[in-house]
Amino acid sequence: MSNKNRQLYDLSDWPLVNVSAEFMCFLGNDWVAQTERLLAQNRPFVLIYPEVNVAAQPDESSAAVGESARDARAIIAKWLKIHRNDFSQRCRGIVLNASGETASHLVSGLERMYGVPVKAAKAEQTMNLAKEIMGIS
Repeated sequence: MSNKNRQLYDLSDWPLVNVSAEFMCFLGNDWVAQTERLLAQNRPFVLIYPEVNVAAQPDESSAAVGESARDARAIIAKWLKIHRNDFSQRCRGIVLNASGETASHLVSGLERMYGVPVKAAKAEQTMNLAKEIMGIS
């Protein structure tokens, strides 16, 4: 099932962009299309990811028939390889709702993947950290 009618990004607090809690269930092509629309805004932003549980990998039933989570990651990685510069010119950083071992595991990998600074914070600190990255008081 495609996620074309579901929003990956909540833009209501722009430039603080909240990522859907179901981000791991989005198809690679849906992620690409919605990310390209986000970049088309041509304005700086910061992404705020909800709590991430590394142990809870999406099962194949959460992706559409014919596209596994691995396929989606491959599509996203290929897109980022081509568009990383455009992405990093607009995205000022990523804030993860994560702490401890989960956070340190994710931060370095995401920084390499996206080419932007990634910070981890507890839930109650994510918005303030995102505002700080954007220079908002």
